[in-house]
Amino acid sequence: MFRIQSNVPATPSVNQQLTGLKFDARQAAQQAQTSPSAREQMRIVGGPTAVEQRRSEVGTVRQTNHNVASAATVSQILETGLSGTREVLQRLFQVTQRAQDEGITDGDRRQLQSEVRSLRQELDEMSNTAKFSGIPLLNGAQRALTFQLGLAPAGGEAHLALTDVRPETVVPGVDPQAVSTPESSRAAAEVVAEAIDAMQLRLDKIGGFRERLQVVADDGAQATAEESSVKATRTAEDAVAMLTRARQQILSAPTTSLLAQVSLVSQEAMALIRP
Repeated sequence: MFRIQSNVPATPSVNQQLTGLKFDARQAAQQAQTSPSAREQMRIVGGPTAVEQRRSEVGTVRQTNHNVASAATVSQILETGLSGTREVLQRLFQVTQRAQDEGITDGDRRQLQSEVRSLRQELDEMSNTAKFSGIPLLNGAQRALTFQLGLAPAGGEAHLALTDVRPETVVPGVDPQAVSTPESSRAAAEVVAEAIDAMQLRLDKIGGFRERLQVVADDGAQATAEESSVKATRTAEDAVAMLTRARQQILSAPTTSLLAQVSLVSQEAMALIRP
């Protein structure tokens, strides 16, 4: 039902009331130019509308989903690189263990030294290959990446620490000369064993990071599913805006069309909100 509030005293008939009204076109035009629109009035009175709020939320969800996808890709690249690094370190550990044997020949020891050199080269290649959008992830150029995953508690900022897998960093001092004697080989084996443990710890942390991404992604999927409700809210808001705008137009329009406009606008507004 559409109602117009007025301060004009009640009169015996509608015709007498309409006859007593006067229309000033200039005044009506000035009022239309200076009066705020229906949406502006609603913003002034109640702040952002429900639709505007939902649009903002949906935009945040979409950006969060994009950031989650990027974070998941980076974590996958890191996981692959660190898993490959761990395999190289495990082979390096086997070499340092064999080099501890005092009974191996000089030729065998030179072969072990050559294998250490080759494994160090693999580590170096891995450190330069793992990249995301041109950003190196495993060569020490970046210490961490930060992703904005929406609002807390599920979202907020998420920090993903990066690992430097260059041989001089991950296994310092373990070079071909490190396996030249049984004694130096034992010391090298200890360094490599610690590096393997560190790689496993980093892989476990990446697993935890991806679990958090899954929580945020699940929340985003639920919010996206609710996006369809925005259309219904927008329809209701449009109906309210139409009624408010029509009220201003009717009050400043020629009085001879008053009743006709009331009837027409009411029908249009009801059509908007009717299922």
